Amino acid sequence: ACRSVGRACAVATPRQQLLTLSSNGHRQAQRHAREQRRMRIELRRDSSHEHTVAHTRDSTHALPSRMSANSDSSLTSAQLEAVHMVDMPAVAKALGRKVYKHSRLETVIPGQLYVIQGRFPLELGAPTRLNLTYITRTMTIVREKDGLTLINGITLSENGYAELETLGNVKNVVRLGSFHGADDVQLLTRFKADYWVLDGMELHDGLAYLGLNIHTMGPESKRLPVAESVLFTVPESRFPEGLLLLPYGDGVLVTVDSLTNFPKGACNCGAHTSFLMQASMSKMGMLGPGKSNPPWLESNFKAWGKDEKKILPTFYRNVLFRQKWDTLITGHGPPLMHAKEQVRSTLEKQFLIRILPVKC
Repeated sequence: ACRSVGRACAVATPRQQLLTLSSNGHRQAQRHAREQRRMRIELRRDSSHEHTVAHTRDSTHALPSRMSANSDSSLTSAQLEAVHMVDMPAVAKALGRKVYKHSRLETVIPGQLYVIQGRFPLELGAPTRLNLTYITRTMTIVREKDGLTLINGITLSENGYAELETLGNVKNVVRLGSFHGADDVQLLTRFKADYWVLDGMELHDGLAYLGLNIHTMGPESKRLPVAESVLFTVPESRFPEGLLLLPYGDGVLVTVDSLTNFPKGACNCGAHTSFLMQASMSKMGMLGPGKSNPPWLESNFKAWGKDEKKILPTFYRNVLFRQKWDTLITGHGPPLMHAKEQVRSTLEKQFLIRILPVKC
């Protein structure tokens, strides 16, 4: 899809595509809106921030300063949109973020691994104000003898926190994806937990003043938040994106946006994805077990002139599928059991490649 400005024609960004698809479902949205008018409307996030440099305990260098959408007038609309998506709210604003509906604690591997699924509203203008643009998201909870590690954090209700705390004390909050992390500040301040981020990630302004232990990590890190885990990062991604392999069962792969699990079929995305967003995501090709999220690919590769089909297949063949794992937990959607073959089939179709099975 493209839009014309004089004689120029530009490819629509993922946000513009969703807005177009949303307008096509306007009648359904109006009917749904009547049921949602009493719900509170979240104010649009303020995009202006103060400059802060946060120092890490495990690294001798400073984390990078915040990118500003106004810092380079040469950026395209798609690039500006991507920069805005990684721009985390300042600490004061993050502490006031609303708690969204979420499910109860779900067990993946008894005594070791749990998830909580919730919802997150995408900022798409009028449909968002009518509470029509929420999608599912998933927090992974790892239980070890000395405490809990939260990956892809979600703020919870008081009942949710009470249930979480029956498992133990939260010791770590882990941010694996640059487009996630808006709720991390509330979790960090509540539990006084250590914060683990990928090297090169943009952080919340003011985070350094909270007195937290902040650790940067990469594939070569000798110390990671979960014992015997292995960290991988997506090669050449414009914004850092990680995958964490956990040593439980036959192996558990935890991802964010690089691999997602939006189940196919009408209304199969679950209680935390609106009907309008399910229809929109279906048309954008986002559904399927282990799908590499198309808007994420746009923001990290295509928008910056990179061809992900020439970059990612090598990573899949030579790294990801040479590891032992059978369960996939992504930043979006329910846990996927017996996942490896399903993900392999999905990626082969998505990238038009062949990934030969490898015994691990």
